[in-house]
Amino acid sequence: MDKTKLDKVFSLHENSDVYSFMKDYAYKNQALAAALVRHFLPDKIDVGALRNEVQDIIFSVDESGYRWGPSLNWHQIDEQLGRMMEKARYYDAEGEFEAAASIASEVILFVGQHYTDDCVYECEHFDGYDFETRNAIKMLISLVESKVLDISTIKRIKKDIKKAASTDTFRNGGYCIDNLDELQSVIDGVFDDFEEHLASLDARIANAGRCEHYKNQWLLRKVSYLYFKEENAAAEKVIDENFSIPELSRLRIDTQIFHGKIEDAIDSLKRAISCTEDKWYATECHERRLELLESIGDEAKQAEELEFLFLNSFSSTYDYYLKYKSLLEKLTGDASEMLHGVIEKLVRKSNVHSQKDIARICAEENMLPQLAECLSWNDSYGNDCYQCLAEYGKFLDSDTRNKIVTRHVDVIRRSAIPTDSRRYGYIISHMAALRDSCDEGREAVDALIEEFKLLYSRRRSMMSELKKLC
Repeated sequence: MDKTKLDKVFSLHENSDVYSFMKDYAYKNQALAAALVRHFLPDKIDVGALRNEVQDIIFSVDESGYRWGPSLNWHQIDEQLGRMMEKARYYDAEGEFEAAASIASEVILFVGQHYTDDCVYECEHFDGYDFETRNAIKMLISLVESKVLDISTIKRIKKDIKKAASTDTFRNGGYCIDNLDELQSVIDGVFDDFEEHLASLDARIANAGRCEHYKNQWLLRKVSYLYFKEENAAAEKVIDENFSIPELSRLRIDTQIFHGKIEDAIDSLKRAISCTEDKWYATECHERRLELLESIGDEAKQAEELEFLFLNSFSSTYDYYLKYKSLLEKLTGDASEMLHGVIEKLVRKSNVHSQKDIARICAEENMLPQLAECLSWNDSYGNDCYQCLAEYGKFLDSDTRNKIVTRHVDVIRRSAIPTDSRRYGYIISHMAALRDSCDEGREAVDALIEEFKLLYSRRRSMMSELKKLC
């Protein structure tokens, strides 16, 4: 082998090109593939080398190209930390828990030692990265609570986290950097007296006051700690007493599904729906309940869930319509009548976020009065309502389209009354979209242009925008 020429290959070509060639060649050459695996994923894992690999990231990034002088390239750092956490997830999946934990704790320590708000803000296009702190903390909490790490490893992690917590980054709360409170509490729970640690969790819950997020966070930690200490009855009691909290009811439901208790999970989902005040979580529960009912073939209850999701979902409205219609046709002889009744309820809800789907449904079901009502909805923030009119207005007669256009014109007319020149561009774009929607829209907008020329002749900004339509 000519070593001089090989050196030239590496010096004269981009690293990405060399990498692509080696990757393609390794798939075809078993010797090269085996050598790469032996070197980069050895059977005997050197935990110390993994920790050093994280710390050495600081030497692998450039310090050029910034507005206010040289600074570490935190975009590159973020990519490198992401690569290391991907490696940690690989080791976690392979059962190499000490390796995974070592990488995660080292990532946290790295960020604590090297991150400063000033340096990161200097980085072009900085957009509030957490630099893998959130993922590393979640992984360590999971590993500790799963009891897969030996005490010596947990002691070393505790030392790392204590050191990280003493840095300005975590002590002062770096922008978007996750805090270490939960992780430190979980680690302390391994060594603390049970009653004392439980009292500390109760104190955090009591001190949360009216901050629901903080309170729920520590209630979940209390339940997890009780399970960790195998105080299962006490944990279940806390969940039952706080079942309206999504974090806790979700834990119960996930556990039931994991253990194959599908009917219990279905009942728990129904209970969560009935007591939660979080409408987004309620929708999530309906979706999960539908999946479980499908898995056990309970079509009657599936229909109930599909009706709810059809009426209340802000997305996939058309997909739920198809599922609901298909199921009704299997279950009952008057499927069409039942379906149309539900569609009428849907139209009365005036769900402008799903206007296009609802218009499509009304058109396919030949429900023309409901289609006309749907096409009359107006969202002042966008032009989708006019696009719906253009696409589905052709199913209606000219008189009905005229009535719809009149309602849209009234909305545009009202929006033009305030003398806010910043709004004129939006108003003109709405007029242009309405004019393009149908013949009736074109005629109405042409008349509105002349009306505005007379009414707002002294508004120079309005006149300037109107010229775009002429």
